[in-house]
Amino acid sequence: VSTQSTWGLYQGLVMEQSELQKEFPFFSFHSIINHLKGGKIVEYPSQLPDISTPLFVTWKIKLPDKKNSGGHGNEILRGCIGTFANQPLKKMLPAYSLISAFRDHRFPPISEREIPFLNCTVSLLQHFEKIKDPYDLSLIHIS
Repeated sequence: VSTQSTWGLYQGLVMEQSELQKEFPFFSFHSIINHLKGGKIVEYPSQLPDISTPLFVTWKIKLPDKKNSGGHGNEILRGCIGTFANQPLKKMLPAYSLISAFRDHRFPPISEREIPFLNCTVSLLQHFEKIKDPYDLSLIHIS
């Protein structure tokens, strides 16, 4: 199980950025595991920030590395759905954790046996710029 979060700077957060980078994907894992076991939707933790922001939840799965037995090779996309709507994280993270895992029409629903091989990334989007023309768009790759 691997977690990652893309997080911008929000003033007034109680938790450090490094803690949040783990907490959002852990919450997403907890949500899908609970769903697979027949439980109800997991309540958003009170210690996480209650902000409104667009977000995407991405699931990737590690492929077995055929060269080295027991190792893992590349990760491939297993589900990714989000929204550009500025909605409360408290409402959207629980929903999109499940939607991206079980309702991305490009993939079958995630199964319990896949959990140990999954990586989750939660991306909170911010700092949008208006453009006059779609060709004004420039892409930036940040490693």
